[in-house]
Amino acid sequence: ADAMAEQEAAAAAAALEDQPPSVSWGGPRPTCADWLACPQANMYYKLLVGWTNETVKRSNGLGHETFDFARVQPWDSQLVDDPSPCVLFASPGMLHTGLSLQVFKRWAGGERNMVILPGYCVSGTVGGQLIAGQRKGLQVDKHTVMDARCAVHYLSFSAHADAKGILQLVQQCAPRNVALVHGERAKMLVLQQKITRALGLACYMPANGTTLKVPSHAPWPLRVSQRLVQGAVAEAHALLAPPPGQGAGPAAQG
Repeated sequence: ADAMAEQEAAAAAAALEDQPPSVSWGGPRPTCADWLACPQANMYYKLLVGWTNETVKRSNGLGHETFDFARVQPWDSQLVDDPSPCVLFASPGMLHTGLSLQVFKRWAGGERNMVILPGYCVSGTVGGQLIAGQRKGLQVDKHTVMDARCAVHYLSFSAHADAKGILQLVQQCAPRNVALVHGERAKMLVLQQKITRALGLACYMPANGTTLKVPSHAPWPLRVSQRLVQGAVAEAHALLAPPPGQGAGPAAQG
């Protein structure tokens, strides 16, 4: 699972943990997650909880650890055919490969099931087809075409930092230059202007596949051992010396 998918799973699970007490996620089949890097990701979320929004900060201040999921367990592939209720957080969110697509193939035919798509899906992916309203003749892979009888729900969710968070990150890092390499072009242009105006930094937005050359005028001190310098000088003298048997030049005529 990629980092963004892990963030989506963690954020969605956090939302479930914050549900009112009347909503129970216990029982014989707890909520499951495509685990992989989740424990490591949650460790960093806990370390950087100060970067979260005010709601999360207040929750942690009241003694509730937002990124401790007592009712979430690693996914067990044997559960895919278990008829008991189960909630699975799996990646990737676009349903184009990986565990999410594998489970979708098994569960999409059930009318009592639901798939929730947490964000943007590229056109042509299974997620993109579902968001576009297609339910019959889904091309889920090169060899499989199927109908989706399950319910489909789209959740507008993004694991990306907002402009305020990015500006805060740039300000804390204090770089000399900033390059924006991912996002919607129109929104990137707005962010580029904010970085330039608010922080006074050179901000670049190179197109995919292009080379970005950033001028640097700051001195870069370099420490080199004396032995290395002497060796380089000796090598340069050897390269400049004339071949054996030849003098430095024609003899002077008297």
